[in-house]
Amino acid sequence: MSPFSELLRVAPATRTPRRTAPSVSILSGNTHTSALLHLLECNGPMTTRELADATILHTRAVWGLLRVPKNFGQVKFADGLWELDREFAGNDVLRAAALLRAKGWRLEAPR
Repeated sequence: MSPFSELLRVAPATRTPRRTAPSVSILSGNTHTSALLHLLECNGPMTTRELADATILHTRAVWGLLRVPKNFGQVKFADGLWELDREFAGNDVLRAAALLRAKGWRLEAPR
């Protein structure tokens, strides 16, 4: 028996994961940000660690990549969970609304 056999044995998991996130291939043409948004769309709210593990990114990279969608209102971060904002109209709609307002139009939310 090897003296390293005890060190090489896999330790049991200390906790079961909240959900298993399918790994998203960044190499298949997806950007890192679109991969993160896709994971949130498919799985619902996820922690930074779950997103990092699913995309093989560092947790700081996840924060950096989701900062812009968070500033636009596309994603929300609350109680340690990232979540897509279902009421987000989209970047094209926001740009169109800004253009109309710049031209003097008054816009109201749909009822």
